[in-house]
Amino acid sequence: EILHELIEYTVIHFAVEESLFRIFHYPGTEAHTHHHDELKAQVLDIQKKVKQGEAEVNTELLMFLKKWLTNHILQEDKLYGPFLLKQGVKSSWSEKSWLGRIWRGK
Repeated sequence: EILHELIEYTVIHFAVEESLFRIFHYPGTEAHTHHHDELKAQVLDIQKKVKQGEAEVNTELLMFLKKWLTNHILQEDKLYGPFLLKQGVKSSWSEKSWLGRIWRGK
């Protein structure tokens, strides 16, 4: 169930970001989307290994989450916040979402 929720969150998180990039013509779209593709492949690989009994969810999943949370959300995602704010995206729109936490560095 946790793995399913992670995959669902990952797909939604990336889809929202990529939609914003297209709407506002973010110059870093290609590189950021490539990073998304790599992360999605990792999640799907973990899911496959778990289903086949080749991996334990706890160890591999926790390592992936740590890497993803520290490297992607706290570093990569913070790069587009200032750009979107300059394009007119209101920070108040994100107060109740993950975007607000990213842009505020929390």
